[in-house]
Amino acid sequence: MKPKKRPVRLLVNLSPEMANLIFEISDLMGEPKSKVAAELLEQLRPALEAQLDYLRKAVSIIESGQKMKVESKEKLIADLEKQSAELENHVDETLKNVISSLEDLT
Repeated sequence: MKPKKRPVRLLVNLSPEMANLIFEISDLMGEPKSKVAAELLEQLRPALEAQLDYLRKAVSIIESGQKMKVESKEKLIADLEKQSAELENHVDETLKNVISSLEDLT
């Protein structure tokens, strides 16, 4: 029998706005705040994995010492900014969906 994987505890500092969102969702759902936060992060996993993959590729290019032309650097920066914006949009959509689901419950 495989031993059960234990969750990893992570201490995070949240903005007051984010904390208030999680607290309100927690109160409305009757779930612990830590569970709500963990579930929200799990919903963001695909976007975070994509961001991590992209960052790994960027670091690999830099570490390999390849000389990139100015255009390539600008494209890399633009791609990172685009990826960051997509991640922000995904976070916003996820929060809207969670809030909408909660509103449907009331």
